[in-house]
Amino acid sequence: MIKPHVQKLINNKELFSLELGCGPKEKRLQGFIGLDKNSELDPDILCDLELGTIPLPNNSVKSVYSMYLFEHIANPLQVLQEIWRITINGGLVQLTVPHYSSDSQHKDPTHKTSYCEASADYLCGKATVPEYGYSFKFDLVQTS
Repeated sequence: MIKPHVQKLINNKELFSLELGCGPKEKRLQGFIGLDKNSELDPDILCDLELGTIPLPNNSVKSVYSMYLFEHIANPLQVLQEIWRITINGGLVQLTVPHYSSDSQHKDPTHKTSYCEASADYLCGKATVPEYGYSFKFDLVQTS
């Protein structure tokens, strides 16, 4: 489900910034369209990323922000392929995940995937592992 104000942006081909896993309204980023799977949080876009598609047109988003969401996704590569599809060329994608060695990574039973510094290499097509048929190759700006 896409709220009318977001549909208007899409219809007018106006680029916008997207927050994945936006959570409750009082914690959302100012100026971002919020996407979440929990209808009780009243997101701008109701979408379960685990289902594999983001209901937005190609090249409709100028930036994507996600904080502590990707470790909860069983198939992050499929979601990244969708982010690649909806984000304009030169757009900014900022993902924050816990390091695989952190306590928070291990104590939360809802975490499905782990990440380290080298995970960013995979997203940029610089990894020494197979690409598994995904076509995204993000440019790495910063890791920390």
